Amino acid sequence: MQLLPMTRNAATNDAVLLSRTRVASPCRADWDAMVGDERSRFCGSCRKNVYNLSAMTTVEAAALIREKEGKLCVRYFERADGTVLTQDCPVGLAAVRRRMARVFAAGIVGFAALFSAATQWWITDTGENLFANRLRYWAEKIHPTPEPAVAGKMRITPEPGMRATGGATYVPKLPEPEAIMGEAPIYEPETPVKTVRVGRMGRMAPIMGAPRIAPSDKSER
Repeated sequence: MQLLPMTRNAATNDAVLLSRTRVASPCRADWDAMVGDERSRFCGSCRKNVYNLSAMTTVEAAALIREKEGKLCVRYFERADGTVLTQDCPVGLAAVRRRMARVFAAGIVGFAALFSAATQWWITDTGENLFANRLRYWAEKIHPTPEPAVAGKMRITPEPGMRATGGATYVPKLPEPEAIMGEAPIYEPETPVKTVRVGRMGRMAPIMGAPRIAPSDKSER
């Protein structure tokens, strides 16, 4: 497959390529059952390597797609607008870390509930279960309860010699992204994108399959 020529701005070109990456037929294979690392794993069902684009930077993911000419299976987390979430996205990285912290904290709390009945001899004269209390204490340390969100108009202190203009609004917490896995063809855009879409991220759930790169409006004509 012949790729269209690259634009002058390589960084913009990489972002455009990933923004047009889609999975034609989502795959339901179990990522955790595959052998490999967080960047790529071998799928025993389709006998192919599956590449996790969300574990790569934008440059690395775009380079991999060009190297394979779109003939590969990928897995990635997506934003609400369907675009690929890469490792160098600060918002997506924070969402992944929050998810892992919640999973770990939930496991600690579940462990406390499981063994609370088996540790009744730890109960004091006042009826407290010291074992369960201690586990809950460490779970709170690992993943503390977040402070209530503060909403309203903010005032930004300008640097010396500068004037502050305009206003700032509170940005609510974005939902976590979802992951996609699959394979599909590639279409390289001819022109760079001059605008960047920002939207809410969807719930984080893995999606696998073959990527399909949507052609640019100019290439369709």
